Amino acid sequence: MRWEADRRDYDVLLNTDEVVAQGKEKKVALCMAAESEKEEDQLAHRRNWRAMYGKYNRFPEGDKRTRLYQVPEQEDPVRHPNTAFRSIDRLRLTYLILTEEQRFNGAGLKIENNLASGRKGKHPLVAVFPAHEQAKKQALQEKWVRYWPLFAQPLDDVRNYFGEKVAFYFAFLETYCRWLIVPSILGFALFFWQVGEGRVDVDVLPFFGIGMALWGTIFLEFWKRREAELRCDWGMTNYQSTEGTRPEFTGQDVRSATTGRWTRFFPARRRVFRLFTSQTVVGTLICVVLACVVSIFVLRTYLSGKNRDLGNYVTAIINAIQIQILNYVYGLVANILNEFENHRTPSQFENSLIAKTFLFKFINSYNSLFYIAFFKRYDKDNPCEETDEACLNELQLQLGILFGVALFVSNSIEIGVPILKTRLNAYLNRNVTDKVAKTEKPKTELEKEFELEPYTTLADFDEIVIQFGYVSLFVVAFPLAPLGALLNNYVEIRLDASKLCKLCQRPRPLGAVGIGTFFDILTIVSFIAVATNMVIVSFGTSIIDTWASENGFKKAWIFFISEHVIVILKFIISYGISDTSQNVQDAIDRQAYIVDVLLDDMPEEPDELLDDDTKDDDDEKVEKGKGGFTDWRYETISETPPAPWH
Repeated sequence: MRWEADRRDYDVLLNTDEVVAQGKEKKVALCMAAESEKEEDQLAHRRNWRAMYGKYNRFPEGDKRTRLYQVPEQEDPVRHPNTAFRSIDRLRLTYLILTEEQRFNGAGLKIENNLASGRKGKHPLVAVFPAHEQAKKQALQEKWVRYWPLFAQPLDDVRNYFGEKVAFYFAFLETYCRWLIVPSILGFALFFWQVGEGRVDVDVLPFFGIGMALWGTIFLEFWKRREAELRCDWGMTNYQSTEGTRPEFTGQDVRSATTGRWTRFFPARRRVFRLFTSQTVVGTLICVVLACVVSIFVLRTYLSGKNRDLGNYVTAIINAIQIQILNYVYGLVANILNEFENHRTPSQFENSLIAKTFLFKFINSYNSLFYIAFFKRYDKDNPCEETDEACLNELQLQLGILFGVALFVSNSIEIGVPILKTRLNAYLNRNVTDKVAKTEKPKTELEKEFELEPYTTLADFDEIVIQFGYVSLFVVAFPLAPLGALLNNYVEIRLDASKLCKLCQRPRPLGAVGIGTFFDILTIVSFIAVATNMVIVSFGTSIIDTWASENGFKKAWIFFISEHVIVILKFIISYGISDTSQNVQDAIDRQAYIVDVLLDDMPEEPDELLDDDTKDDDDEKVEKGKGGFTDWRYETISETPPAPWH
């Protein structure tokens, strides 16, 4: 593990006490000022330091720099004495060694391919998961599952047990809940205003839409800052640079054109062909979705001829169920296509899968809403009601049903599917159980965990992204959406926590730098929401009719100007709020500096402002070096500069 961590420059937590002590020995200015109470040293004082990480180096035995690494508390002192690796680090390094190429002393196992073959009975490997640590899991359940604070979670404990990828999901969910509070209150008040007026179109509706459009950007910008804080505090700043190649990536081993080292090469023409084939299949499935949508609208027209309310309710429910079924089918197909495309790194693989999944689910989840909001008013066979020319009442009904069914179905699936699959696995493995029973030996914990359902954050993030679309895209038509999302997410945190601890195998301890491509998708949705809400406001509300006097050209100009103004404001907000707070940026730079001067033993740059009592000595060193700073810099080490820095 030490060899692999060293080879990958794997980041581990540093002991700040030892950093200060060894820094003082080396006369490092930062460490000299770390405990000073002088006014000019306050910015560098260690009270302002955040958690500090550094790449793991295999120093020679007895090298004092080994003490720079923090020994985690509450670790097994017998099997793992004085180790810098947490339990989650050991699990992660073990998995990396198993999947690393043999030329790098790895086992070279293509685990995902072997698992796929194992499911078909063609390979003995049928499951890969880290074992639960019962004592730690029980302690986490006490703090996380059984204790129900409003939104706060023990994120550090979740990260230390399940890994950063899972922890980032729950951190985002927690932040999202907090930011939904104000829109929920305003939306609740607006909804009752609409009920009191007996119509969706009330005078304050345009301002609520504008506010929600800006809310989306402000929320996402502050999440980026929160994400940067967690990335810094969890030592994930340099994670992507140590990610490596997927073991399932296939290609020809050739010499690199830039470094001359061995690398795996996959021809660009074959990649383009595979991408083209994959996108063709995606396009075909999207056509299937559109065909289903058309069929539903034909059914609505038929039923509305007999009973308008019956047609609206029945087809809305059918549409909601169709969305869930097609989302599930497409999820299976997207995984097969993504594997076929042969991505080099785990991040590329996941980002491509997320993009495919979202493209399909966006069309599948929102198509009926776009039709009602923008096109139904022109449908002569099934027009809007006379008192609702812009179809806002029907849009509210459809969105409410979709939102409710999605929340009910998704939560039922999250809890029900793992339970059903666990019981099904137990039934399918009854022969093994019978053999165990004959030997009068109970199942081991690992055998019980084998029957549990695997867990990934992908499905949960998909659900949250779709929900964010329901909250933002047509919020002027259904102001209760933020409140519904808030209540659902409050329960979601508890359901997911309980599911992870009780119903699922322990996930592989994957690292992460944040929520990845999902952030880009949320940003895109927030910009689309500006257009959708402004179209509804500009062409479907009475207050705009009053200003524009039923003039379509004036309405178009109102939409064009208001939409552009809001988009410009979103860009101003985006650029005005820095992605990283100054405190976090200082911590990142400080960490890189300490790694250079203490772990890599690079000489420190001299202070521009030297104390009077040391200036004369330094002048003598410069003179002795015959020439200036470069000579002085290495004078006390050797007559010649050291070897290039590694």
